[in-house]
Amino acid sequence: MPKDIIAGCFDGYTWDRIQYFVNSVDRSGFAGDKVMIAMGSDKPTVDRLAGKGWQVVHYGPWDAMGNPLAERGPLTVHVLRFYYLARFLNGLPPEKKPRYVITTDVKDVVFQENPIPRMEALGIGAGGKELIAASESIRYRDEFWGDRNFLECFDPMLHARYRDQTIYNVGVLAGSCRLVEEIAQLIFQLSLGRRVPVVDQAVFNYLLYQSFLASRVCFLPSEAGWACHLGTTHDPALREKFAPFLLEPVPRIVMDGAPHVETDSGLNYAIVHQYDRVPALKAAMEAAYGDI
Repeated sequence: MPKDIIAGCFDGYTWDRIQYFVNSVDRSGFAGDKVMIAMGSDKPTVDRLAGKGWQVVHYGPWDAMGNPLAERGPLTVHVLRFYYLARFLNGLPPEKKPRYVITTDVKDVVFQENPIPRMEALGIGAGGKELIAASESIRYRDEFWGDRNFLECFDPMLHARYRDQTIYNVGVLAGSCRLVEEIAQLIFQLSLGRRVPVVDQAVFNYLLYQSFLASRVCFLPSEAGWACHLGTTHDPALREKFAPFLLEPVPRIVMDGAPHVETDSGLNYAIVHQYDRVPALKAAMEAAYGDI
């Protein structure tokens, strides 16, 4: 049986930036395949990943020193990562297609637990829902960057239609291999030709609102303990502005002993996103998940 996959993608980072993500996955108990799509980096980082059992995927050229070079063009990594992820998954032979694919941001994500038991408990792909979307606990109309970004990405009609919807963050995406591949293709294709370069989040949410996809999505609130997005709830520059509009209790940051983040009810999050928005937590997570 093919192994499940955790996949990341980055452009321009070296080991000092990605070690916390990589080490958290390695220590989480995840036993599947680990894939890193490197757009641009350096040879020591590639070698370090390979030495830790990660499959490094690079579709651009290499220089004479063995450094992977990015082929960026006009598109940002926010958009290109979905092209490369879909390309990688599409290229797997049928017998190598995994059951689950989890893909997240790299520079600001740590895995506190193996995500696979959570997905199995939710029945993902077992004749039920096939994709997990993790809430930011706020509506578009109340999150000024997202609200403006959706308007710039689409048009006033769609903006008015969907701005009362809850935002689901595309920085943590998981589901059946088939649906993750399909939605990655759609995000990339629908991001082309937009007026602003960073449109992956708006496109993702627009897709989630469509009935053909919504019926296959497990929409999880933050309190479910799957993933938290701390930029909305704990960023010191934004916390007070967003607090009146939050739809559920905020995650709890626990600094006693091993630093971790849990729900208001005490459930440990499998995945923590945007921990770097909180200075004290950033330092604690880097100490906990940095190289030993």
